[in-house]
Amino acid sequence: MIRLRMGRLSEAESAFLRGLAIAEAAGNIQIATAVDLLQLLNNLGWMDYKRKQYRDAAARFSRGVDLIDKGLRLRPDETARVLRNYAACLRKLGHKKEAKELESRADGMLRSLPREERRRPVVDVTQLAQEKR
Repeated sequence: MIRLRMGRLSEAESAFLRGLAIAEAAGNIQIATAVDLLQLLNNLGWMDYKRKQYRDAAARFSRGVDLIDKGLRLRPDETARVLRNYAACLRKLGHKKEAKELESRADGMLRSLPREERRRPVVDVTQLAQEKR
């Protein structure tokens, strides 16, 4: 993430890909590995999205959604982030109906949070990278 924030995309991508290989090599997806894998897929998908490689991004986000759909206990804010990013990608590819369905799912995830956490904004990688320092 530090390399990503510094604008060193190729170094960040290399680190994310190494992390993805480690997480996938774990085989039996457990909670910690599932969360790591979901975040790695989201970060790599976001990098593809920013490069306007929407099909590649969609493939990564889709893998994240597949992981979500396995029913593992994942944090609703992490899950919503992936769903929203995938929806943005699908919109770029012209799949507006599917994007809307994913956004509705993300909204449902966020509504499941306790009231005090709902007020806290969900910050995703896209927002962090766009901040100016």
